Amino acid sequence: RKGTKGITLAAGGFGGVRLGRGVHFLQYRDENRDWNADRTTSSFFMPILNYGLTAEVGYRGWRVAARYNLNPVFKQTVVDETGGVRSASVGVMLAL
Repeated sequence: RKGTKGITLAAGGFGGVRLGRGVHFLQYRDENRDWNADRTTSSFFMPILNYGLTAEVGYRGWRVAARYNLNPVFKQTVVDETGGVRSASVGVMLAL
């Protein structure tokens, strides 16, 4: 291929580790109309490891990319209620 001309194919795997914990902020007014803020720090039932497959198909500067996570979105304690949901994403990219 010369420059940005031609067809591009790519496939592989990805993996990641979640660092730290998720933080959720909730601001509200109480009965006295005063502002209050609650902060919740938790893993929110998300797994520490994230892994899956990825693929790309491109022509010239344009690419269509897809990702599929092999691990469930939530930990085993919630999987029974969610049916072992896995995430997938598709996107379009333009290389400048």
